[in-house]
Amino acid sequence: VPVNFFNLRNPKRDTALVSLAGPVSNFILAIIFVLPIRLGLIHSAAAGYEILVTVVMLNLALGIFNLLPIPPLDGSKVFASLFSDQIMYRILEFERFGFLLIILFLYTGIIHRILLPLLSLFSKLLLGVSVI
Repeated sequence: VPVNFFNLRNPKRDTALVSLAGPVSNFILAIIFVLPIRLGLIHSAAAGYEILVTVVMLNLALGIFNLLPIPPLDGSKVFASLFSDQIMYRILEFERFGFLLIILFLYTGIIHRILLPLLSLFSKLLLGVSVI
């Protein structure tokens, strides 16, 4: 979603908060969809179990992926907001090259080496088992 960060009252802090909204919503959705499983309302033999696990894993993957500090992903804005204004704007200048970096990291497998262990950890925490 395009956001004009110059309209924010405290640009550095509010940029980080706006950028965290997407990944946090993914984690909240993962928690909501795992509740029927963790509360024992749906067992692994039930018809909706696989769908719930898929939705949980998809939201975890999206949330973790979006938190990677690669411009234009949300994690880059959160990461950049930790620095001075000058450094923050320098980091954010790389947004125009971000998709090339993402493609390069996907091709070389770097993103998989980061995502898979985190996805395994969070799936163990939420589902009680590693799905990966």
